[in-house]
Amino acid sequence: ARGTLDADALMAVGRAVEYLGITSSVLFQDALMAFEEAALVNPSDPTPSLLIGELYLDKYRATDARDAIGPVLEANPRHPRALLAQARILDFEGVGGAVETVRQALGIAPEYVEARTFLASLLLKTEEQARAREEAERALETNPVSLDALSVLAAAHFLAGDTAEYREIEERVLALNPAYPGLYLTVAELAVTQRLYRTAVELAGRAVALDSTSWRGYGTMGMNQLRIEAVEEGRRNLEIAFAGDPYNPWYKNSLDLLDTFAHYEKVET
Repeated sequence: ARGTLDADALMAVGRAVEYLGITSSVLFQDALMAFEEAALVNPSDPTPSLLIGELYLDKYRATDARDAIGPVLEANPRHPRALLAQARILDFEGVGGAVETVRQALGIAPEYVEARTFLASLLLKTEEQARAREEAERALETNPVSLDALSVLAAAHFLAGDTAEYREIEERVLALNPAYPGLYLTVAELAVTQRLYRTAVELAGRAVALDSTSWRGYGTMGMNQLRIEAVEEGRRNLEIAFAGDPYNPWYKNSLDLLDTFAHYEKVET
């Protein structure tokens, strides 16, 4: 029915195809096409551009994401969702300013759960566990069943050594969704910031046991297996991750690097 759908219908199509893309990555191009058509049908609505930017961010294309988000912020510099996307871009690029930008979004929309959860994850990266815990708990006051906020809160307790609190939140998450891998992956990725590589491997293994299509789980496991010298196991998991998510540059670059190992000369002394 192309040419007959309104912008809301096109965005619904795009989101549906985006979900299908989890098991068929080529479909992400169709999601992008649907969002772009929605933007043409209703150019006054910023939502299609935000969806385009977020899709590009999920596919590790920060420059394209900025191009999509930029016009939204030019039209409305106080748009909370656009500010959150901008903060994610800054964090992805590692150039600084992400915390300030997401705080700006929260100054406009204090109950924006996704923004507060993202702020909590940023604070954990700098080992500010108490402040991260406070932000995650504030997000849960607004939405007590936010799996992302619960996962970040679990990570805060885990990294602080609060095993009992971590286990309690783990039970809450798995009661809400027994097949949710994001809890273990959030904790694993934040554990890496403290060089807990073996812990990250173990947690990622739990994630893929719950969801065999968690390419992020296989990738997190593979990357950290390389760090603990389990090279062949790491290669196998990275190959699975890259087959499912061929947009991820870390998986591709790591596999390319592994391919060069045959050309090295080992010298034993």
